Amino acid sequence: MVDLRLLYYFITVVEAGNVSKAALKLHLTQPTLTRQLQQLEEIYGSKLFIRGNRKITLTKSGIILKKRALEILELNSKLKQEINDVDLNISGEIVIGSGETKGSHYLPILINNFNKLYPNVTFKLFTTSSNDSKEKINDGIFDIAIALEPIDKNLFNIKQLNFKDEWVLYMKKDDPLASKKVIKPNDISNLPLGIPYRKEVKEVFTNWYGSEKILDNVVLTFDINSNLGILVESGFCYGITLDGAIENSFLNTLTYRPLSPKITSSACLIWKKSIITNNALSKLIDYIDSNINNSIKDKY
Repeated sequence: MVDLRLLYYFITVVEAGNVSKAALKLHLTQPTLTRQLQQLEEIYGSKLFIRGNRKITLTKSGIILKKRALEILELNSKLKQEINDVDLNISGEIVIGSGETKGSHYLPILINNFNKLYPNVTFKLFTTSSNDSKEKINDGIFDIAIALEPIDKNLFNIKQLNFKDEWVLYMKKDDPLASKKVIKPNDISNLPLGIPYRKEVKEVFTNWYGSEKILDNVVLTFDINSNLGILVESGFCYGITLDGAIENSFLNTLTYRPLSPKITSSACLIWKKSIITNNALSKLIDYIDSNINNSIKDKY
């Protein structure tokens, strides 16, 4: 099957009247364009041009090809437009869950850019814990979510984001520990602690501390960081969570210090491993696969 590019070159030469003018228009050298025309003649097994000093003349084969080439190129143009129109008419709702992580910074990039391509798609966004997001994806309530590792690769498709969250200890600003640059395991040995309820987080935290005995200090488990902020502010406990996870309303009273040795968690986009019947979600996943790294790089 002939390359459509060769047909376009052929029509450009016909309209320009000679090879040199067409080469300038196509930003090709004249010898390169001549070779392309020769290739076209070889494909059809017939001479297409009679070359004069200043102007080319079409042979009978060339006249036939001109008519059909114009039809083929026009048909291809219409096909592209029809496909674009189908994409523009993609509609539906995508439900997204997101934890209180730095990975959620990708959401406005994702939604804004995707909306420019598919303006008829709408979104519902819920703030949830990573565990809750995973459960709701499995139940078919969420389509996609931003969650923290670890993620079960047997259950979910995973696209890692270039965002890492660091685990810290939240405290009141006037607390003696606020004078430290980092928090080490022995600094929290006797403190009442609030930690996320995720089993995986508890395992990471006890490995950091060096003993499961530290779980005896846990007086609070939570899924939403605003609840933790209230209780840290009241003096009930210290909070183990992600840096920047507690909302701005606590900035006047609370502060945090990183744990040492450092603990970090990576954020991922996840969706269920199953056949995707939601056309809008299918387009979103295609977009993510093609653009995720560039989108984050451009913004950050």
